[in-house]
Amino acid sequence: MPELLRLKTKDWELTLWSSDITSRQNILKRTLARHNKTSSPSKIIFSKQINAEVFQNTENYWLSLSNIRDITIAQPLFFENTQYQFEWVFFDPSVNNAFIAHKLTNLNNSFRFSAPRNEHDLPRLIGGLNTGNDIGWLKLPLHYTNQFGRENSLAISLEVLPTKMDMTSDLVNMYKKIDIKYPLWRFNLASKTEQSISAGNNIGYFPILWLAHFENLRQKLLLGLKVVTNTPHSNLKNKSRYVKAEKLKGKLSNKQVELFRENIKQGFFNENYRHSKKYLSLDTPENRFIKKVVSTTKSRLTTFHEKLVKSNAAPDNQQLSSLFINEIKGWQEAFTRIESQTFLKEIPNNADSEVATIVLQQKTGYNTVYKIWQELKFYLDMFDSQSSVSMKSVSEIYELWCLLEIREIILNTLHFKEVEKNTRYLSLKDLEYRMKDGFGGAFEFERSDGIKIRLVHEPVFSKKTSPIRTYWATQKPDLLMEVTLPNHSKYIWIFDAKYRIESNNNRYDPPKEEIDFVPEDAINQMHRYRDALINCSQDESGHEKSTLSRPVYGAFALYPGFFNQISSSNPYQNTIEKVGIGAFALLPNSEFSGGNQWLKNYLVSQIGLSHNSVNNNFTNEALALKSPSRIPLSGMYQNLYKNLTLVSILGATSVQNEHQFLIKDNGNFSEYRVSKKLFGHVVDEHILREIKFVAISETKTTDQSNNFIDAIWPIKSVELGYADPRESKNTSKCELAEPYWIISLGQKLKLNNAIENIAHYKKSDQVKLTTLELLDGVKDYDCIPEVYVGRVSIPPY
Repeated sequence: MPELLRLKTKDWELTLWSSDITSRQNILKRTLARHNKTSSPSKIIFSKQINAEVFQNTENYWLSLSNIRDITIAQPLFFENTQYQFEWVFFDPSVNNAFIAHKLTNLNNSFRFSAPRNEHDLPRLIGGLNTGNDIGWLKLPLHYTNQFGRENSLAISLEVLPTKMDMTSDLVNMYKKIDIKYPLWRFNLASKTEQSISAGNNIGYFPILWLAHFENLRQKLLLGLKVVTNTPHSNLKNKSRYVKAEKLKGKLSNKQVELFRENIKQGFFNENYRHSKKYLSLDTPENRFIKKVVSTTKSRLTTFHEKLVKSNAAPDNQQLSSLFINEIKGWQEAFTRIESQTFLKEIPNNADSEVATIVLQQKTGYNTVYKIWQELKFYLDMFDSQSSVSMKSVSEIYELWCLLEIREIILNTLHFKEVEKNTRYLSLKDLEYRMKDGFGGAFEFERSDGIKIRLVHEPVFSKKTSPIRTYWATQKPDLLMEVTLPNHSKYIWIFDAKYRIESNNNRYDPPKEEIDFVPEDAINQMHRYRDALINCSQDESGHEKSTLSRPVYGAFALYPGFFNQISSSNPYQNTIEKVGIGAFALLPNSEFSGGNQWLKNYLVSQIGLSHNSVNNNFTNEALALKSPSRIPLSGMYQNLYKNLTLVSILGATSVQNEHQFLIKDNGNFSEYRVSKKLFGHVVDEHILREIKFVAISETKTTDQSNNFIDAIWPIKSVELGYADPRESKNTSKCELAEPYWIISLGQKLKLNNAIENIAHYKKSDQVKLTTLELLDGVKDYDCIPEVYVGRVSIPPY
């Protein structure tokens, strides 16, 4: 494990190790180059000014720095999903304890203090951590004490960068889309890292954001309140009371003297007279405002602390460190002490405090509290770059963004309309917003052609779910898209967001050029989903029938691979077409790369566009003709229709023409040959292999009124071959290269009712596809019900 960095101060020396990060630096360079950017230097930021020396292996010399708050490193050092080792060596042998005071217990527990083992050894703090999918600023608050009670602390912040996307463009665009639909969801109570928070809309009080901003302004607020408590503002007020004349003091007004004389003349000697006295009062609008700030802040901190203790009480949920919880309690106690000040007790609890006086805006202490409170009150409108808060991991961000990206394609490209529901997709649980997962929180869409879609986040399938269940392990895919046709048939596509990329070096079949792949275990997981989810039909009483089917039509991984999707093809296109399993690269869209073009094209090809009749072919038949639907178990067959029958009119004068003809063997028809020109699509090979019977019109005279169909031939086999001119007088030599389907026929079977009235058939009706069941009882050629309509194309003669 190579050494990355050494940092030395007068108290300690920090050494940092990691596995070789050269590959991650190269990946980041490649990612940024795609955005026409270059990698920026990395920074290490300290919570206070220090004097330090820095040694990097790449520079191979010590660099002395004085009175610094940050250090700039030429190359980025800290990346997602990377293991790092830290070691602090303390030069003072009397240091008897050192620890990291992070919010997360697991991170703190990954560091241990090692006392000196002999007189030549020094105290050490050793630990390691894996950055995982947490990106942003990793803050390590270092605390150490010696045996004489001297305590020191210093917070060191390191920026952890993503390698698969650009933090300033891709990630910011994901945040914007998520914030529109799910405001505040991405903010987390505590993770390894924190990120800057930017301006947004004022949407009310949210504990995590309020605390994040409060933490940044707490010291300034306390200093302002200290000034206020030492020199509280007061107003000169009058206090009046009624007393006897002999108790009046001081100079009397002429009006009072006249009143005394008048009362004496009239014999009133025991009258009470009004006496006013001026005094300084602390019950002012400004102090009422101060009391409101103190009481509200104390109340929020108390509630926040109680929820932290409650959520951390469960043994399996103790992720927050006791240091963090005690720190919140200490903040609360500081405001409790301020609230107990005498001058605040004189102010009524419910006094009106909505003022903006000159004293609040200008007087020392008051102006500090007033300004900070306005920022706390409207924190979303007034955030600056100094505020930071924990975010959900980038893998969670990517997963939810993929959900919203598919939703946008359904709305804007496939032209569905979202069905409004009285459903809250987010709920405030404890201190964080949580999504309502499963079918209860699904997006629902409808289109004018009657097709409906449900887009579901993290549905759960187990042994007890119905009608789709598993028979052993519970399955929880990230995203599920359920499409319902007007005939109530349902088809399901699974999407799993994988914030991972596999390089060419990890593949057994690396391509010539360097491109992004999804890890192979993600593809294996897609096979698992399709195999594990089973649709179990039920009878009227709710009991499970023995008929089982697989509801998942396709399963695909979504990953942040970068391609120019407008000019290049998906490396997984072949496997998607053949087996319905694969992956789509998905990144925030741009005009240059078309970051969602492959997924968009696939959904259009499957579901179609309602305003375009050519593409609007999403039916049972359309899906049944796709290659993934036609893969049976070995030795078995996969058909949509039972007893599919091809009805054909060969011609008026003979039993053969240039596109289809019959072959006689010993006087009986043994083969039926049909040109491949009649079936213009590759997928229609499935139709030929699904046909079980052929019904062909026979005529023995030139009178077309005698054309009729009174028999069918069962099909023995279907093979692709070429026409023999010796067996077809009307087949020209230039057509010998055209392939024909050679259909071997069995014994002729008579129909109960002959089909007539085929004398005036249209050329487009020369070939029809139906089923034996639909053909039963039909006597008129024009009345034959058809299936696979439009799948036969009649070429011009």
